[in-house]
Amino acid sequence: MIGTSFIGLSHITGRQCRSITLYGRQTMGARAAEARSRSSRRDRPWIPVTTAHFTLLGSSSAATLIVALSCSACYDRAMPSEKQSILEQLVSESEPSDAVAAYYALWHAGTVIHTERRGGEAGLALEAISPFGPLAILRSTHPALVPALLRTLPEDRLYLMAPRSLSKPIQRAATIEEAAYNAVFHRNTQPSPVPTVKDAEILDRIDDVAALVDEAVVARCWTLWSSPRFAEVAVETQLDFRGRGLGRAVVWAMVSRLLAGGITPLYIVAIDNPPSLRLAESLGMTRSREDEFAGYVDLRRKNH
Repeated sequence: MIGTSFIGLSHITGRQCRSITLYGRQTMGARAAEARSRSSRRDRPWIPVTTAHFTLLGSSSAATLIVALSCSACYDRAMPSEKQSILEQLVSESEPSDAVAAYYALWHAGTVIHTERRGGEAGLALEAISPFGPLAILRSTHPALVPALLRTLPEDRLYLMAPRSLSKPIQRAATIEEAAYNAVFHRNTQPSPVPTVKDAEILDRIDDVAALVDEAVVARCWTLWSSPRFAEVAVETQLDFRGRGLGRAVVWAMVSRLLAGGITPLYIVAIDNPPSLRLAESLGMTRSREDEFAGYVDLRRKNH
């Protein structure tokens, strides 16, 4: 397990840059937490962990808080050196195609990390709860480690994510439902001003960017998760308002907001979704070298 629970103490004034002291205490994965009483968890002290600097972006009525933390704030300081070595070998914090894995490994409290080592080969399985349910992420230097990595995961129905290069060994080792390949796009530079759209208002709100027609939200873009380096954006447009550039406008505005705060936006879409692919390309986003393999694996009926 790695992760820390945080509370922040600070004074915020207007939109000026300020600093915040974060007080943390070790959080526990579900398995370890079951072995501890509620009182013992309460008794773990809050201690100063790190000082982060932040800037409020946007208008006074709709500001976004961007916080930059050092990695040590969320690392489990008791993580075995071998496990940490494998994590650093297989997951790059700066690589967009590894951004989801890095977020769940380093910044998502409660993630359980499983590792395998055979000779010079290494494997990693992350077990976490995402906004959509149980999640597993695999990384491995050799396909032979995939069955062992799957055996470390709970016997449940999980959404599984891995590099495309591991898709065949995963499908040989387990039954995958709704298998798909996703393209991972990112952008490092600010786009030009947000495009105007006819008969719609683009509103920059605290939690999202929305397109309004007759004061009703017909399209919106928001972040699924964010780390100090990356944030994944998602977009939805009501069926009757598609094809009018509203989705592109709200994504464009969110991309601009994130980049202004020093965060690289990610846009992950299925490769068989031409409209979403065109949207990413129209925003000048760069596609990562390797696509992502994803699907549901039901480990309650293992065949590996």
